[in-house]
Amino acid sequence: MLYSLLNPCSIMSKTEAEVVCSSVVERYGAPTRATTDDQEFYGDDAPDVELFEALPLLEPRRFVEELCSPNSVAAERVLRQNRSELEALATPPVSIGTKIPEDWQKGQTVKVTGPHGPIEVTPPPESTAGGSITFRLVPPPHYRVEVPPGAEPGRGLLHSLPDGTQIELPIPEGIRPGDIFEVVAPSLMVQVPEGARGGDYVTFLETAEGGQDRWLRAPVPHRLKPGQYFAARLPAPPPSEAAPPDSSWFGSSWGFSGL
Repeated sequence: MLYSLLNPCSIMSKTEAEVVCSSVVERYGAPTRATTDDQEFYGDDAPDVELFEALPLLEPRRFVEELCSPNSVAAERVLRQNRSELEALATPPVSIGTKIPEDWQKGQTVKVTGPHGPIEVTPPPESTAGGSITFRLVPPPHYRVEVPPGAEPGRGLLHSLPDGTQIELPIPEGIRPGDIFEVVAPSLMVQVPEGARGGDYVTFLETAEGGQDRWLRAPVPHRLKPGQYFAARLPAPPPSEAAPPDSSWFGSSWGFSGL
């Protein structure tokens, strides 16, 4: 009976089996041929039965889903500034607190002092005139993670990037297998410079540990105007600085969304 569950042709008449098996051959290619001595369905005139090794397998379950945001792009390292590209200002993610003017009305923007000068933000609808808000200049979540069976809080979940680089996504405290959380990639917030348009590449500096500056470049997302910010996801450290799995790139620099 187990054989009949694995091979659909074994519960049909000989003619029906030949028709079904022929259609499978046309779809999946030539099979590996085998015979069976199973007499339950065919009696003494049991035909040769086609066993197919090329049938498609179920894809393994994925616990890490990459999210797409129009204002988050991948940055790449360059040895020096490209003079043909505009230079942009960049900052690590920051939170900025400000007071809402007394004459403010819903839908209006408010000027706050950003890392590179005044910027305009729109307070959330529940804000009130004279109140205070905290504006977070931070990247959007890059991964949505489902905690796999057997995983424990405080430990990391290994994930391979398309280029083969492995990263370790930290599992936060207080969640269990089956729970879902979001992870923010290590990023810089880049201000669109004057004269830049969507699709243009801009170069900017990253101040690494020890005060060493490195040049990066990234494309400006479409629909952004000069003065606005986008998230530039940092590439993995250079091979000469390859770090062990407990380094900042693999661990603490991948933050939890909303924290």
